[in-house]
Amino acid sequence: MLIKSSYRAVFTLLCLAIVVMPAHAGDCALEWSPLGAGVSTAPFPRVNAFADFDDGSGPALYVGGSFRQAGGSPADHIAKWDGLSWSALGSSMNVSVQALTVFDDGSGLALYVAGGFTEAAGSPGNRIAKWDGSSWSPLGSGTNGTPRALTVFDDGSGPALYAAGFFTEAGGAPCNSIARWDGTSWSALGTGVDFDILALEVFDDGSGPGLYAAGRFTEAGGSPVNNIAKWDGSSWSPLGAGLSGASPTFVLALTVFDDGSGPALYAGGNFTEAGGSPSGNIARWDGASWSSVGMGWGLQVRTLTVFDDGTGPALYTGGSFTFVGGDPSSNVARWDGSSWLAIGSRMNGVVRTLAVFDDGSGSALYAGGDFTESFCDRQLNHVARWVCAPPTDCAGDINLDGQVDLRDLNLVLANFGSQTPCGDTNGDGSVGLEDLNTVLALFGTVCP
Repeated sequence: MLIKSSYRAVFTLLCLAIVVMPAHAGDCALEWSPLGAGVSTAPFPRVNAFADFDDGSGPALYVGGSFRQAGGSPADHIAKWDGLSWSALGSSMNVSVQALTVFDDGSGLALYVAGGFTEAAGSPGNRIAKWDGSSWSPLGSGTNGTPRALTVFDDGSGPALYAAGFFTEAGGAPCNSIARWDGTSWSALGTGVDFDILALEVFDDGSGPGLYAAGRFTEAGGSPVNNIAKWDGSSWSPLGAGLSGASPTFVLALTVFDDGSGPALYAGGNFTEAGGSPSGNIARWDGASWSSVGMGWGLQVRTLTVFDDGTGPALYTGGSFTFVGGDPSSNVARWDGSSWLAIGSRMNGVVRTLAVFDDGSGSALYAGGDFTESFCDRQLNHVARWVCAPPTDCAGDINLDGQVDLRDLNLVLANFGSQTPCGDTNGDGSVGLEDLNTVLALFGTVCP
């Protein structure tokens, strides 16, 4: 805590200054910014999944995980962020949410939610349920284990919802860890896989779209595979020698990205080999063979997505890693097709999910996970948005909490004279008198 003499010294400096200059907005600097008060209140609060869904009132970002509040109000494991405020979806789930996606079963687009819950808004919803914008409904009798991934795929007979995780029944019928919901009933995908599916993605390797499943399994359709396999609508097949080498080996994320040489499937998780060759936790499948993606890193990759920050589409990955390309990382990194770049200041917890969403002010990258704060006392509470730093009229909001107050002043004073971005309101590389003047001139400002 600052003592009175510190403030007295600061104001003495101000009195000696001939001119009090306002801060100048430099080039846009991207920062992690909170979404209001975020989500909280659970034994181990976290965000596991995002989905962009319009319930008729406009696009919104839906957030699922393990939490009991959103924006300071009750919200049981799922909540809606409309770009300005949080709201609950009825009384929601009794246990955590693991996956979200949007699907039209013929009655209109709806949000589908999967996880460990057995109730949705007080009604039965065995681990998977549908939100139509106003009420919850079950998908038959659901599954007897927890789905951890959802996606939509057309096997040639029409789009259907696919749920995967670790279960042996869906709708009361045998289904080994993956099942298909056509809007009316569940069906199996052959004999499925022998253990846990953690990620699903649709990818066309040149022979037509296929459904790719990854996780922790050694058989798919009764044939040997290494933690990843393709379903073509009628049978399972391996992807070369698959992903292996770590103990334990598992794949947590899949996405499709074009690095300029054509679309490819990217996989992230905990593995040291792809197709039998060294690959550090992230690898690329072009439809015929595996290749490494840069040097990778030693800790887990948990999520992958594609985002264009204005310099062109790039692959973004989140997880639990402290360095990438030799630079400190915030548990989020960017791959442009040739090199890795650490982005943002380090968060204090794992990043479990990434998504792109436009709240009306332009597309931005969103992160969710276990973290509660990032660099410079920025309180994030498990969900954050990657945006430009505050404009000139809010440049004094150092910790991005929506107001210029004593916490911002304390940060400037604590870093005064240092070469650090924390408190550097004018972008000159250090914290000095102009930055202090900016905070004092804007003191009390409530930022949009």
